[in-house]
This record gives sequence, C-alpha cells and structure tokens, in this order.
Amino acid sequence: MCSVRDYPFSAPDRLHLDPFYAQLRRTEPLTRVRMPFGEEVWLATRHSDVRTVLGDPRFSRAASVGRDEPRITPRPIEGGMLSMDPPEHSRLRRLIAKAFTARRVELLRPRTRQIADGLIDRMVEDGPPADLVERFATPLPITVICELLGVPVEDQEHFDAWSEAIVSTTSLTPEEIKRYLESLWGYMAGLIAERRVRPTDDLIGALVPARD
Repeated sequence: MCSVRDYPFSAPDRLHLDPFYAQLRRTEPLTRVRMPFGEEVWLATRHSDVRTVLGDPRFSRAASVGRDEPRITPRPIEGGMLSMDPPEHSRLRRLIAKAFTARRVELLRPRTRQIADGLIDRMVEDGPPADLVERFATPLPITVICELLGVPVEDQEHFDAWSEAIVSTTSLTPEEIKRYLESLWGYMAGLIAERRVRPTDDLIGALVPARD
C-alpha cells in the first residue's frame, strides 16, 4: 500500500516542473495524493495512463458533482462544461463549434495583437518595476474574451473580479466566490436576452440561434 502524499508537491509559482514527477513516472506511475481540498485522489503521471483516463467513458467528471471532489480550489464550480460527460458535453461542444469558427478566430488576430502591443507600451511608459501578471497576462485574455463575447467596454472592468472568482485558489472565501459567480451569470443572462431582441455578430449573438 503506497503512502498518501500532499499535492502539489512544491510551491505552485515555480517555473519548472517538480522533478518528483519524473521519479513517480519511473517508480510509481499511479500514486495516491491528498489535494488541498476534497477527498484523496489517484494521480496518473505516465502518458498512456493519462490517455486512458481521459478517453475511457468509465471515468466521469459528472460523477464528482455534489461530493467533496479532489481539487486545488476551495469550492468546486458546478454546472459548467468541465463537470459534464458525453453526450451532454458533446452536444454543447458542437453548438460552440458552430459559432466559434476558424474565420471568427482569424478575425481576432490583428485586434489581439493590437491589445497586446498597447499593454506592453503602457508598461514600458510607466517604467520598472512591472508586474507582468497584473499588467499583461491577466488583462490580455480578459479583454480579448470580452470583445469576442461582445461585452461593452464600460462593463469589462467587472470581468477582473469575476475571472478571479473562477480561478481563485485561496484569496476569496467560498461565499465571495458564489456571490461573484452569481453576478457573472446574471450579467451574461442579460446579454443573452439583449441578443435575442437585437442580434449581433459577436460570439454570444452567434450562440443564441445555435442554442435556440
């Protein structure tokens, strides 16, 4: 019987993968670990085992809903695509694929580059020191996603807090995370209702008829 180790094995802010993973692949490719929150879990470190877990329908994401699932975050986010199994997951993926076309993605390229250049220019103008995460890595995807969805510029600042609630590990309490997520869902429901009345060419506008 193998011992149960605490996971992650090292500080999560390191740039290099913990060498202990390589040791596990050689000596203990399936090992029991204890996550920061939730129940204990099996950790697969070999490529063949990971492919089996990801591709075998006997493994389920939906089965974890409603239980104290192993996780990094304090509170599991229920009801999203990451907690669904086929065929429901496959159905939603097909709907998104219809709207999220290669042409739509390609149209984002010049605007994404423009946003990135602007963020970098402002960092250079302000001079050192610069927090790359705060000034570039966080605002870039949020701004691009907002423009892709058709979120008005004046509302985009709200997505900083909402995105923090989605990816937060310890900085927010479960109650705060729930409050932020409910606010996000309410806002998105409002956008969807608007698109049904006044169709647009953004991603939400394309998803509404695909869903309806």
